[in-house]
Amino acid sequence: MKKPYVILLTLVLTSVLKMNLYADPTSDSYRKAQKRGDTAVVFQAQSYLAPPFCYDLNRLHGITFLKTVNGRVVKPAYPFTYQDMSHLKVRKLYDRAGIADMEKSSATELELIQCISDWANKQYGHMLPLPYPAWDAHEVLDRIENGDTFFCTFKAALFVQACNAAGLTARMLGINRKDQDAHTVTDVYSNEYRKWVLVDPWMNCYYERDGIPLSAKELHDSINNTEGIYLVFGENGKDLEYWDLKTKKADTILHAGKRTPITEDESKGLKDYYYDVRVVMRNDHTVHPQSKENLDVDGFMVPYNPRGGEWWGPQLKWADETTPPQITCDNAWEIENFEWPLNEVRVDLKKVSVPGENVVLEAHFSTFTPNFSHYKLDVDGKTVPIDGDVYVWKMQKGRNSLKIASINDVGRSGFPSEFVIEYDPSVFDFSRIVNVRLPNPGFEESDPKSFEKSRTPLDWHTITPNPYRYREFQLDTKVKHSGKCSLRVTPARDPESGVDYAFIVSSVVFDINPAKDVVYSIWLRASEDGTPVDITLHDESKWGLGIYVNHVMVEKTWKRYELKCRLHNEMTKAFTGFKVYSGTVWADDVGYEEVGE
Repeated sequence: MKKPYVILLTLVLTSVLKMNLYADPTSDSYRKAQKRGDTAVVFQAQSYLAPPFCYDLNRLHGITFLKTVNGRVVKPAYPFTYQDMSHLKVRKLYDRAGIADMEKSSATELELIQCISDWANKQYGHMLPLPYPAWDAHEVLDRIENGDTFFCTFKAALFVQACNAAGLTARMLGINRKDQDAHTVTDVYSNEYRKWVLVDPWMNCYYERDGIPLSAKELHDSINNTEGIYLVFGENGKDLEYWDLKTKKADTILHAGKRTPITEDESKGLKDYYYDVRVVMRNDHTVHPQSKENLDVDGFMVPYNPRGGEWWGPQLKWADETTPPQITCDNAWEIENFEWPLNEVRVDLKKVSVPGENVVLEAHFSTFTPNFSHYKLDVDGKTVPIDGDVYVWKMQKGRNSLKIASINDVGRSGFPSEFVIEYDPSVFDFSRIVNVRLPNPGFEESDPKSFEKSRTPLDWHTITPNPYRYREFQLDTKVKHSGKCSLRVTPARDPESGVDYAFIVSSVVFDINPAKDVVYSIWLRASEDGTPVDITLHDESKWGLGIYVNHVMVEKTWKRYELKCRLHNEMTKAFTGFKVYSGTVWADDVGYEEVGE
């Protein structure tokens, strides 16, 4: 036999569980009707729910956002072909370049990028390549091992493909001075800085301003204003300093690990080459290199075009007022089509719970991540398995956190989106029941602050959005429906135009019970038949989510007018009133009756 306190505890727990499941009768009926598929009842129950205003996820629902960092998902207008990072040839390059050791020695993603630049820079000295190799890193490395040497384009190709092997998306850039010679550099997308970062593997540096690495487009914009720009060199120094040391032409690497103002650099960081910036619109050369065969036409050999054409493939040029577009490639004028974001997760939150229940959010995820594998989702500091792109996030009292990042096929994480929410479910207490008391419903009490000859009612006031306010707002002991007096009101009239200015008579705010069907009533008479009056009930809960109005035509004899209202689940405070437009109107015996749920 169970002990009495065990039975009592069981009953208490059962009650608590039921109370948590359905926090108020309206939510209960709504859920049950949904389950039965009773659309008529669902529609009726829904009318009790708070309107879905655009600010429905805030303190009105007990929600306070402490942190909101959301990702950007942009599909660029021009197609780009990304390398399959899990391909066997790419994984082989990961081992061949020693990227695992670089990752171990790098505390940040930017340090890893610098290590990869160092590696590409030291592979060879400088010579015109004959014949041109494809941009396949393995072919270039094979020829290097046999003593061959190349120029800047192939250091850029090595860097881009090694970045791909490390799970970082990089791309080749062709740059040139105005109507002059060209150079090849790279952009790599930094998840750390949420932007493309310019890296020149030949110079073995990246560029920064105010501690933030620059993109090629940003350097292009700074050609005529390089103030504050620094060149940050890798451990192998600038240009061919590593090779000068290796061949004993120099005793030290002068620029090793240096951060040098661009104004103090002899070449000025080759800034003038950034007059024209073009992106090669694919980076899959490890697996799909260009053809390197010379072509014969009518028995005569056709030369390579090392600056463009089929050799470079499709390109996208940045065009603006300083750099005109080219007719031989696509041109981008919008930054999102030239430096589009990658590897971020956009989170769209939707409230799916019924008011009266603990808030439940539905988080929808989307991403533009090359080689996307899966999402990594952390909720309240713990990793939560997720197979699709939707997560139902149930709010708990106190601090709630959600962090999500995209993971690519080789395990590299993108920039995480993060939301931190403070939730207080006690904002609305649906267990409370109040005895609704209308303020001074018969206008029997006068405001002690009013004048003796023009007494105004206690707990009632006017809303008069005009310079003339009103002509009359006072108690009348001669004309009344019941009791000692009624309220007499008359709009003010513009002496020039003769226009009567409408104004509102309003009660003070009083407590009500939410999720009720109520009837607000008032007795009215007017000086003339057919006098227009609006009788109103206003939601005053927090910022107010509803106004109820009934437009009536008042006669010269006393008559009771009604306004039937279905109160929503969050309506706990209200005020009543009426609006007059012309003539004189008397009001008396205001009523408020709860007739249902």
